[in-house]
Amino acid sequence: MPRQEYRKVRAIQPTPERPPAATPDLLVPFLRLMRRASHDDTYAYLATHTTPTLHHSDVPILVTLGCLGPSRPGILAGELSMSPSHMSKVITRLVRTGLVRRSTDPCDARATLVVPTSAGEGAINALLGAARNIINEILAAWTCKDVAQLTELVSRLADRSDTYRIACRAGDGARLASRSP
Repeated sequence: MPRQEYRKVRAIQPTPERPPAATPDLLVPFLRLMRRASHDDTYAYLATHTTPTLHHSDVPILVTLGCLGPSRPGILAGELSMSPSHMSKVITRLVRTGLVRRSTDPCDARATLVVPTSAGEGAINALLGAARNIINEILAAWTCKDVAQLTELVSRLADRSDTYRIACRAGDGARLASRSP
């Protein structure tokens, strides 16, 4: 669909209490960024340029594990909107490749944690480094002030998104959305 047609997206009607935030001017580029960041081509690029034996679909799991640290499979599945059974298959594949291991959760001996191995830590560090390099290239012409402002705003957006997601799971998303940030 041509870019101009995206601009025809109907915006939520603003009220005096809520200025128009998700206008097409924000929504369209935001959706473009989300699509590109989560596209298989991006994962394939990161995988082949860091850990050639890594399957591209394992990139988001390793990056998430790198950000969260050792995690229960259900937590990883929830973070990545995967079914527990699919996550189990992916973890099994990562165990076979030597990038993660299963370990008993020290807080609950009945539970399992997914823990990166030394090779997994190396892959995670390489993936995060490659992602940082891409972002640095994209933002190379930006001023330090602009990058700091973007960092602040994206962090706030991510925090609010996490809060919203948790509220939606509890059936409270609509009420949260009606509150000011």
